[in-house]
Amino acid sequence: MLDEKTDMYIRLYCQGTVALTCEWILGKYKASPEELGKELIMSVAIRYYSRSGNTKEVAEAIAKAAGVSAVSVDAGDAKLSQPVDVLFVGGALYAYGIDSHLKDYLKTLNKNDAKKAVVFSTSWISKHSIDLIKKGLEEAGITVVEESFYVKSKPSEEQLKEAADFARKYI
Repeated sequence: MLDEKTDMYIRLYCQGTVALTCEWILGKYKASPEELGKELIMSVAIRYYSRSGNTKEVAEAIAKAAGVSAVSVDAGDAKLSQPVDVLFVGGALYAYGIDSHLKDYLKTLNKNDAKKAVVFSTSWISKHSIDLIKKGLEEAGITVVEESFYVKSKPSEEQLKEAADFARKYI
């Protein structure tokens, strides 16, 4: 048996959903099912660049949590086909900078591509890539969340679970 407060919240949610759906069907809200779906479902994209495969593993863990595919920035389909609510961007530090593929990709973005961006990184030495990725996103006019996700070296299974949990906070 549910406690009274939980029961009230469940009934409020369910009855509210039914009432709003009925109003939509009866024409109170002018939106097609597709338009309504776009408004109700958060759009997410994951873009990354990985030389060793470590960042790719983290990107795939985030993508699995988000229910989308992770796409390398050097892939033919890396360009966002439509604006997203949340853009996860990951990379690593190579000779004190981010790889030119990722740097070039960041230059293609603009403020209309994403409502906000979330950064993740892997590297052997330093978290500096996080700052560089954030800077590139901010220069594109995209709001970047303060928190980021970082793995030193190759991610363990536990760290991949942590990456997924991290992603769920933003989707």
